[in-house]
Amino acid sequence: HQHLPTLRHLDVGLSFAPPEDCSNPRIHSYIHWSMPSLTSVHFRNCIPMIFPNRITHFSLLYHRPVFMDKLSLSLRELSEFLLSCGFLKSIDLRLTDSDFSTDGISLPFMVPNVERACVSVRACWTDETLPLCRAFQFRDATHLRLGFEYLKYNIEDTSKPDYEPFISQVLTLHPSLKSLDLNLEYNRIGAPFKILPIALLHHLEELSLECTHWDAWEKSKLPFGYHVPALVSLEMKLSHVGQWTGQWDVATKWVEGFMSRLKEQGDLWGFASLTISTTGETRPVLSRGIYENLDA
Repeated sequence: HQHLPTLRHLDVGLSFAPPEDCSNPRIHSYIHWSMPSLTSVHFRNCIPMIFPNRITHFSLLYHRPVFMDKLSLSLRELSEFLLSCGFLKSIDLRLTDSDFSTDGISLPFMVPNVERACVSVRACWTDETLPLCRAFQFRDATHLRLGFEYLKYNIEDTSKPDYEPFISQVLTLHPSLKSLDLNLEYNRIGAPFKILPIALLHHLEELSLECTHWDAWEKSKLPFGYHVPALVSLEMKLSHVGQWTGQWDVATKWVEGFMSRLKEQGDLWGFASLTISTTGETRPVLSRGIYENLDA
């Protein structure tokens, strides 16, 4: 047994280990350590084995190493570890080009006490992503960062995936959110984004949106009667890709439509902050409609 009384952060990475080795107890020697001050753990390409802990932050990165087969993340094993963590306040799950197994687990799995959560899915197949979206419910979360980046699909599928179903699956499980950061990165041949499914988030106050291809939002309309949350702040992030292709025109029209809906609902009075974040030298110009709403 190792006694490490001042250790606060543990980082375990098995980026190039064969999958069968990742579950070998000999590799997970930390389960025999005494770490009374440990508050944060980060694991790469392996699910931690259960050990006595009082951690408040858990981070997991799963990605396929170069020249190796895809890794399969067992959601059952992950849920068992999370169940053993009675003091978690924040969690960060980032999955890249990986498979998921839902064997032996009933979805959704409820994770209590977590206040801040991040779920990022990158370069995964759409058929595998949907079960992941409804896998975990962070019952007490008020802040969520959600990312869907370059999801893969059968190129012969002419319908081409809209990200709305994936986002809806997650947000439906988290109706008490006060803050949402949404990052959407599209393959250029991806389908248009239909609608941002935030009507269920009645307590939402802060919304941050980042997108590589704002032109995918060109047909994203707020239907008649669609109630949007009474935001206090809205942040729009324009990527370098969008700046090159002049897509801010689409983004600013979406902002104008959103603010007009707030005005129609009588909720614009509480709106306090509009932030436009860019990289490079581009200086987006707000539309006249946005200024008119702000002056109202």
